Amino acid sequence: MFTISPSAEIEVKCPNCKIIIDIDKYCEGQRTIIEENLDNLPPLLNDSSEPFNGLNHLNVIYKESYYCIANGFYHSGIVLMSQLLEETLREIITIHTGTRIQGTFEYLLAFAEGKGKNSPQPFLLHPIITEQLIIVKERIRNPYRSYAEPSEKKLERIFWMF
Repeated sequence: MFTISPSAEIEVKCPNCKIIIDIDKYCEGQRTIIEENLDNLPPLLNDSSEPFNGLNHLNVIYKESYYCIANGFYHSGIVLMSQLLEETLREIITIHTGTRIQGTFEYLLAFAEGKGKNSPQPFLLHPIITEQLIIVKERIRNPYRSYAEPSEKKLERIFWMF
């Protein structure tokens, strides 16, 4: 149960604990994080930006990842950005083949490399781009390695794709 006291504090009550959060301090701290992150992020694209014409599902993932990073939720933003890369690759394959391919990110990458069943030859994406996407899949998106590297470093490596 949450109660807001006149001194702008939230009390979280449970049978075993009592946690008090000062809303003013939290909001000020969050405002600082958002301002710093927005200074470092590129401008947010709007719904009618060219990359999203007719692709609302990509726009939604893009905005969610942007807002996560802007608010300091870096790991969540990275997961959503890699999901955006996967869905973008799926759209590229759909445009070039006329068929919506189902499968994992790994399968889509193999298909784009020309190694998948019925994939275009010699390849759909240049091998350098495919190599970078594999790095995202294996080093950045991998949940077991996710916390081994600082979020800021992972963000630097993934931003070049956007």
